Amino acid sequence: MRLHPQLLAKAPVTSRSSIFRLKALFSEQRAKESSEPRSREDWEELAIEWHMLANLAANAKRESIQIDDA
Repeated sequence: MRLHPQLLAKAPVTSRSSIFRLKALFSEQRAKESSEPRSREDWEELAIEWHMLANLAANAKRESIQIDDA
């Protein structure tokens, strides 16, 4: 799976958490495709980190919405 610049340029603007989640899914796919154990582990670890960033970004967005509503 490759993310082509042409497709990204035409994609609608999304939230940071969505972008991080897409990067996590991409990393998971690369891990599945990897034939070397060390490379697979590296991609899996990267996917975990992207998921963590996606969760942090989503939580930060919810917190800012709650503050704005108060």
